[in-house]
Amino acid sequence: MSNPEPTPLRAAETAFELAIRAMGQALVDASAAAHEIDALDPPKDDQDADYDRLLWLGKITDGLSVLCTPRLRVLAAILDEVAALEEPGELGDKRHTAH
Repeated sequence: MSNPEPTPLRAAETAFELAIRAMGQALVDASAAAHEIDALDPPKDDQDADYDRLLWLGKITDGLSVLCTPRLRVLAAILDEVAALEEPGELGDKRHTAH
């Protein structure tokens, strides 16, 4: 016999999901600005592009060490939304999974 989810927990989960989805336009705007920056200052070659990616991945990895689990959940949800902007429909089965 399973216990039904407590109402306050479900309400908090719903608020979380709605808040992340409400960021949709801001994420689109941020993505457009990042693409504009990249177009104004493009990598000079593949090696330069690889360096840029490694730099950003390093910053992200370094920042993750100070985040608590709830904030990591926020980042994972935002990543789902950003990925959906780039590849709509392809992540449907993989979204919101626990790792």
